[in-house]
Amino acid sequence: MLGIDRMGRFEVFRRYSEFAILRELFVDRWPGLYIPPLPSKQTFGRQKIEFVEERCFLLNMFLRQMARCPYLLESDEFLTFIRPTTTNLNRELKYLPRPSPESLLVKIQQYFSFIGNISPEAIVAQDD
Repeated sequence: MLGIDRMGRFEVFRRYSEFAILRELFVDRWPGLYIPPLPSKQTFGRQKIEFVEERCFLLNMFLRQMARCPYLLESDEFLTFIRPTTTNLNRELKYLPRPSPESLLVKIQQYFSFIGNISPEAIVAQDD
């Protein structure tokens, strides 16, 4: 994967399982928001050049769709995915600090400004 982010150019090589872990984290940490789908996993014919080329194309489509979602593109999870600080990417991704509900609310308000100012107190009041 080759790209440019706010820190400059990057080039990384990732396995399908690492994409799957990234997507799983997004689904868990951005509940209710759009997360692009990954291509389905295949057990037979994985060594054929046609399969590898198609898988690369579909994973690039996943990345392009993700790039249209600033809440994913600018996330700590994606930054770790493209610029890990250790050799064990899976562990590094899984041990990223989980955002608090309050910080998640702030991020959602930041990316979806049409929501307006919703305070945590107003959300708690809704439950009463």
